[in-house]
Amino acid sequence: MLDTREDLELSCPLCVREKLTQWYYNSPNNPKWGFAVVFDCKTCKVPLVVHRVHVDRFTNEERMSVVALVQKLFGSDAVKYIDWTMRNARDHAHCHVRLPKGFARGGVS
Repeated sequence: MLDTREDLELSCPLCVREKLTQWYYNSPNNPKWGFAVVFDCKTCKVPLVVHRVHVDRFTNEERMSVVALVQKLFGSDAVKYIDWTMRNARDHAHCHVRLPKGFARGGVS
């Protein structure tokens, strides 16, 4: 059993964020998007936007920021591919960007 929030974060693969796949964004000091990291989901092989802190949902303001970040990384058409449904990690805020094959994938710092 996990005793503290720190124990929870150390055991959570979305909190630990080992660089196992391609990363598109990781800038904790950015005042607009510092709450999020973006990397390819190990399971789905599509970009995944993950909240840096262990919370179970994005705030409305953060959701708007996620949309802006996805636009910046992948272009304005990419926002229609955001999938807000959290299936496997329901206790950790994230969303998939289910880009079709051949869709350009960028990255910013």
